[in-house]
Amino acid sequence: MCAAIGRPDLLTDPRFADPDSRMANDRELQEELTKTFKTKTALEREPSLRRQACPPAR
Repeated sequence: MCAAIGRPDLLTDPRFADPDSRMANDRELQEELTKTFKTKTALEREPSLRRQACPPAR
């Protein structure tokens, strides 16, 4: 999903490196994702998500 939304940097961010880190930094992760998702509509993101085998939910 990170590649599909244009945020490959999240994959290497130590705050989100593993499930425990993601849980400990859930607020920061949610802020990053919210900021990113606000830049495009769901319809604009759908083709990229499908190309990455990450089908969007509707």
